[in-house]
Amino acid sequence: MEKKKGANFFGVLATIVFLLSLLSAGGVFAYKKIVENQIVALGGEIQTAEGSLDKAGIENLSNFDKRIKAIKTLIHDHVAVSGYLKMLEASTVSNIEFKSLKYSAPAAKGQISITMDGRAGSYAAVAEEEAILLKNPDTISATFDNLSLNKDSGGVSFVLKGSFKGKLVNFSELMPKI
Repeated sequence: MEKKKGANFFGVLATIVFLLSLLSAGGVFAYKKIVENQIVALGGEIQTAEGSLDKAGIENLSNFDKRIKAIKTLIHDHVAVSGYLKMLEASTVSNIEFKSLKYSAPAAKGQISITMDGRAGSYAAVAEEEAILLKNPDTISATFDNLSLNKDSGGVSFVLKGSFKGKLVNFSELMPKI
């Protein structure tokens, strides 16, 4: 008789496991159907929302965004020599005058390269100007070349070649922050 009790126990246990697995399978099936119905309902809501969107307005906003980005790029890359000229005005010795200005300001280098022809009252004025420019923290290099005494006027002609930090000519650095 003990065999029957053991077999009976395992039979009951097998039946319980079988019923639990049927119940689990039914639950998974029902959950699957609920999720599928929710997906269909949300798909309908998305289509309704897409239909109510103002596509022309979205296109206008997208174009406006592109224009704003283009303007920011133009402002960032724009070269404005006014900052350099203000620095030069503040640091030029009184008896020096500049006759010409040639510059290049490649955006990638972050600096401005200049060449200027000028005239000074004396060699000492040229030396003083060079010292002042080299003390300026925005100066990368400044060299006075082709020094020659002008016998007619008594002055000294020269060519200034220099490099200065790009912030002096970067328009976005010069304009007030908005």
